[in-house]
Amino acid sequence: MADASEYEKAVPWIQDQVMRYEKALTEIRTTHAGRPAPEVKAALLAAGERHGVRIANEVAQDAAERIVNGTLYTASPRCNLQAGFRQHAHPP
Repeated sequence: MADASEYEKAVPWIQDQVMRYEKALTEIRTTHAGRPAPEVKAALLAAGERHGVRIANEVAQDAAERIVNGTLYTASPRCNLQAGFRQHAHPP
């Protein structure tokens, strides 16, 4: 297990990746609402590349389905990741 100092060093990178992911989601949610899920997924993967973040296939599929269904909500770009990770470290 990594010590706390390693985690603290990684936080800025994680925050940056989340911001890039949210930019891609926002872009595709705006431009692809109502389109078929496979098309939305492909666009989301391409947007991730444009924004410099790798989006896992499973994540892209889930997000695409949520975009199509109108149930995708994103966190505020100013969210406190450290507090969120601590709060959600152990799933219910």
